[in-house]
Amino acid sequence: QVAIGPGDFTFYVKNGWLVEGGKITAPIKDVNLIGNGPEALKRITMVANDFKLDPGGWICGKYSQSVPVSIGMPSALVSRMTVGGENV
Repeated sequence: QVAIGPGDFTFYVKNGWLVEGGKITAPIKDVNLIGNGPEALKRITMVANDFKLDPGGWICGKYSQSVPVSIGMPSALVSRMTVGGENV
């Protein structure tokens, strides 16, 4: 869920991994990532070299307005983000 104007977002993570000190430490599930897009971009401190693009035939838009899009990015470290209601 994204509020496009201010850039606020909430994303549900069904299954993921907790990374601490650069190491995968524990599985996580059923949590939310909460934040603001422009602020999250400012907090990126590392980017991996594992870029993947899924050209997949995705569509973005609403009503009768739609545009074909692709999705993809490398793994990135965001220095601070709210996860499941806790600011970490």
